[in-house]
Amino acid sequence: MVDVMASTPYHYEPLTSESSFRLFCLKKAQPDLAGLFDMINIHLFDASLENPPKFEAVSYAWNHQGLDSTILCNDQPLHVASNVVSILRALQHRDSPGILWVDSICIDQSSTREKNLQVPKMCSIYRQAEKVWIWLGEGSYETDVTFNFLAEVAAIIQRSDSLGERCRWLKKPLELFAAKVRKRRGVNDAADTSFIVDILHRPWFHRTWTVQELVLARDAVLLCGSMSFPWSWFIRTLQFLQEFENGLMKDYVGLDKDFRFNRAYFYEETRCYRTLKKFLRNPYATFKLATPLKVARTKLSTDPRDKVYGLYGIFKHMQIVALPEVDYSKPVQHIYTEITSTAIRFDRSLDILYEVCLEPLIPGLSSWVPDRSNAAFIQPILSSTVYASRRSEPVYSFKGSKLLVSGILVDKLREVATSTSVCTPDFRRGYSYRMALGNAPERLSAIIELIRTLQEWIRISRQFHTYPTGELPQEAFYRTITQGCIPRPGDWALINTALEKWISIMTANFPDAPINIQTFHREVQVMGQYSELKDELIRISGCGGDVEEWADELKIRLIVRVYSSEISTLQQEAAQNSYQRTFLATEDGYMGIGPRWTQPGDSVALISGLNIPFIVRKEGQHYRLLGPVYIHGIMQGEHWDNAQTETITLV
Repeated sequence: MVDVMASTPYHYEPLTSESSFRLFCLKKAQPDLAGLFDMINIHLFDASLENPPKFEAVSYAWNHQGLDSTILCNDQPLHVASNVVSILRALQHRDSPGILWVDSICIDQSSTREKNLQVPKMCSIYRQAEKVWIWLGEGSYETDVTFNFLAEVAAIIQRSDSLGERCRWLKKPLELFAAKVRKRRGVNDAADTSFIVDILHRPWFHRTWTVQELVLARDAVLLCGSMSFPWSWFIRTLQFLQEFENGLMKDYVGLDKDFRFNRAYFYEETRCYRTLKKFLRNPYATFKLATPLKVARTKLSTDPRDKVYGLYGIFKHMQIVALPEVDYSKPVQHIYTEITSTAIRFDRSLDILYEVCLEPLIPGLSSWVPDRSNAAFIQPILSSTVYASRRSEPVYSFKGSKLLVSGILVDKLREVATSTSVCTPDFRRGYSYRMALGNAPERLSAIIELIRTLQEWIRISRQFHTYPTGELPQEAFYRTITQGCIPRPGDWALINTALEKWISIMTANFPDAPINIQTFHREVQVMGQYSELKDELIRISGCGGDVEEWADELKIRLIVRVYSSEISTLQQEAAQNSYQRTFLATEDGYMGIGPRWTQPGDSVALISGLNIPFIVRKEGQHYRLLGPVYIHGIMQGEHWDNAQTETITLV
């Protein structure tokens, strides 16, 4: 038996060659000196990537944990994080070749030189692994119930190719699953209280490094406590469940789902991984460096440099020409500027500028360089559906730290709304975040500020009596706050009715409101699910049980949720488009939503090669790029003229 306290800590020896990396095998467990638990015992050894033994790799979230646990490594103590110990204990009971790769063990984390050499090799490591275990953490009642339910769904999908049969067979398991959620949490809401959301917001899903670890894997398996589930089936079941939950299959099962609850986002939450897996496995795909950077934008990393370096395995697989070397000694500003300019040159495209959509947190960045450390939620403007510059080719050049582009300044901002809505840290983070009592005052404030923000948007929209496109201002307002949503033929009458009612409810506390809040509240009190949604609002905001004592904004939130599915959906879309953005009016009479940090007098620019307009601010003879903007009426090239383009210098 090894005396851990008396032993010299394990010391990493330098790797022997350029192709070397480390692997380890799990040895038979030994009790510690107190005999309280079996200590993990491993044998760490060097191997060559050119001819490695069969091994499996582990993908997990570091979780900012300190080195608070100890294992035996080559009979010497090695300090590791407690979640690493949990992973190894779980894998001891699994069938495997017994040889593993775990980054925090196999890379000397104290050596910057070794990290600089090993990080670029992670592409080969994860691609060559026989299997990649995705550790989501210890299990719980909720996760166990969910994995068992997903296994039922997968069996249903495998049983029949008939969509109708699948839907009929799913109905009862889904009802039982929903009943367990309601029993535990009072409300079954696909976006907030579903147990599935708990899994999707385990820390693994929020980390940058885990993106490449999954998308490069040949075979990936989720592991949560004692439960496991193949990644490929995880994706298939989530897609089927999201479509079912959102009513896309109601014709097959006579489904009469009430959409006063939020729509499901199960499948959408996996978009980053699905996009990159499809992207990397298509031999005919046109690789763009901007794609991984874009879809991994919301992921987190302890070191802001890893928002770039954590994707280098993907970049290496893409065979990026002139990719900057990994160098953790470089300032983060330099790394972000390098990768942005490399993406522009390699892609021969300016698409990466769409990522200049959030206010920078890191000082000293040029305005055209996205601050990748800001991972806040923002609803993207879909560039594939608009053509503000009429599919023009990108024109650009670099001059020192400046980016020169070609474009047209087509308008200026006349008025910018005071927008104070905030996307709280628990937004789409699952039930435990949402129900933390310490967050209730923050959530209550967020609800109030959201209502006030949308009220301000409505106030400015009412100043429009005509619209340049010939549309009614109310239709232009709807198209603006939904970022160009085009109703299906025949749907506009229904949408217009819902829009008018939504505006009436949202402004029910205005002095000139034709229907006041009290009248609307009496109307919804007799509607289905009023009590359920009221109780949920009480739980998440910490407000009292007497609605009459609530702030007007909180009453409005409740009325909007209860009144109808169409109104609740419109509120949800407008809310998501308000985060990080504001409503604006231009001098030429257009409405738009754009970066919240814009000011009256800023210019609207159409840039060659970019489908979406941008807001720019004059700074001497040059301009600062503030971010993309949706302006209804100029998104399809109505203001583009190649003959009018000029050089716009971005600093």
